[in-house]
Amino acid sequence: MSPLSRLFKEKISEALRQIGIEDSKDLIEIAPCLREELGHHQTNIAFRIAKSLGKAPLELARTLEEKLCLQNIAKSVQVTPPGFINVTWD
Repeated sequence: MSPLSRLFKEKISEALRQIGIEDSKDLIEIAPCLREELGHHQTNIAFRIAKSLGKAPLELARTLEEKLCLQNIAKSVQVTPPGFINVTWD
């Protein structure tokens, strides 16, 4: 895993802790975006845990996007339907 992938995973884990989900690192998968226009890395964590929280994946992804602390690190963070979180690095 690249340093930026590890950083993204840690930031997603921090965002999950902010909404009350602890010990999530084993659940978080970071992958390169398959479509370059969406960014460098993506995660499907919202799909993996939304049902257990009684939320829609897109709603959960947007909540996590708001909690991510990637200012001055990432060029952009965006949610794409049906619930992916994508990051483009500076």
